Amino acid sequence: MDLNERSIAVGILHDGKISSIERGQNKLILKVHIQYLAEMIGRDFEYFTYEFMNCDDTYFVYWNSESRVEMTNEMSNLCLEINESELDGEYIKVTCLCYKPGIEGGFLYIKASQLIIYDHEGNELSFEDMRIAAKEYWK
Repeated sequence: MDLNERSIAVGILHDGKISSIERGQNKLILKVHIQYLAEMIGRDFEYFTYEFMNCDDTYFVYWNSESRVEMTNEMSNLCLEINESELDGEYIKVTCLCYKPGIEGGFLYIKASQLIIYDHEGNELSFEDMRIAAKEYWK
């Protein structure tokens, strides 16, 4: 999956809520609850797991402060909702909404050379699988 496809794969999660963030050695793992799309893969599915490998850099910029904040596991408490994604140089820039008092949202920046997508049961999905699921839902 090239950088453009990785960005599109994140954008497919429009309205998905990031429920878990794991930052490890050169990787970022996001669990994104988006039942309407997950059900296109499996009837009782509720979420996808996005594992960004060779993740050289990831950070968050709040709209109201514009200061860079390192991504930590605790940031999953912000209940970030994915609105859209776009390329910003070598980064995937994810516009996130937030419904916590005093925080409207911000931008999540991810610089990684690989993305592995898993369904609710841990089965690996391709970019094409996600693209088809989104297309079928929005028919």
